[in-house]
Amino acid sequence: MLDRTAERDRVSQLMTSAAVEAAEFGEWAEATCEGPSTLAQLEQDVRHVARLYLTQPPLPLLRRVLRSRNRVFSLLEGRQRPAHARELYLLAGRLCGLAAWMVGDLGWPVEAQTHGRTALVCAEIADSPTLRGWIRATQSKLAYWDGRPKLSAELAEDGLRYALRDSAGGLLAGLAARARARIADASAARSHLRTGADALDRPPAEDVRGVFAFGEAQHHYLAGTTHLWLQEPEIAQQEADRAVWLFEGSAPRDRSYAPVSIALVDSAIAHLAAGELDSAAARLDSVFALPPDFRIDPIVRRLADLDRALRRLPPAGQAGRLATQLDEFRRAAS
Repeated sequence: MLDRTAERDRVSQLMTSAAVEAAEFGEWAEATCEGPSTLAQLEQDVRHVARLYLTQPPLPLLRRVLRSRNRVFSLLEGRQRPAHARELYLLAGRLCGLAAWMVGDLGWPVEAQTHGRTALVCAEIADSPTLRGWIRATQSKLAYWDGRPKLSAELAEDGLRYALRDSAGGLLAGLAARARARIADASAARSHLRTGADALDRPPAEDVRGVFAFGEAQHHYLAGTTHLWLQEPEIAQQEADRAVWLFEGSAPRDRSYAPVSIALVDSAIAHLAAGELDSAAARLDSVFALPPDFRIDPIVRRLADLDRALRRLPPAGQAGRLATQLDEFRRAAS
């Protein structure tokens, strides 16, 4: 069985390497000015990585993103047809946005913000409201996990200026709701939740997948955290459990491990608030089982909030066991 697995891995590496070589030759053949096949290949790479990121650890995919980003930068620094310039800036913006998202997940917030600012510059040059909105969502996410909820809310609200007419508005509204709830602005948080729910009926502005997409599962995931910050644990538990159910019912390649894990932690925090330690522990089994490469910074930070809730309980029995598991998880993630 091990030999067969190793053989499959070798074949997979061969196929990936051969495809990369073919793409690079196609780019070289059009080197005097980038051609449509180069742009199509780069666009395909962006969409592919954005989807893979839902189910794979960030570091290997970040290397792919940076490689593609550098190829786009090189094309922009050389000669390009005017008709292709906007497409290249769109690609650069998406790639820098993906880099910002991934670098933040790896726990480098300052560097992630730099990628985000460059992404926004590219979005402005390309004059793409959709990309501006998505980059603002990325920046809002970065600020939230960096402990700056007020800035997170302001960035998401600014993004809503660009994305109110499509499903990206739902992501921005959900991020704004979560951040406003974190700073106890309950009225604004509830208003944003309503906006996010309304956005679920709208189609995306373009064919988006993976990290770029927003749907019902993400809405309930963000609503769960929002209601926890609003001191409404029963509603938070219902929203978080609904999110997990929706994610787990989706196709395997669309089952994003990060929001599922955070929703499970939110549900566990809600159960702790109700004194239901066994139910809380049951929610955390799959989170604690995550391989180290998947223990990204937002999951670790959300578990820190669970740890604070645990410290308010007597350090014995189930609470003590959970505290020990948390310590082991953090050590393996560092």
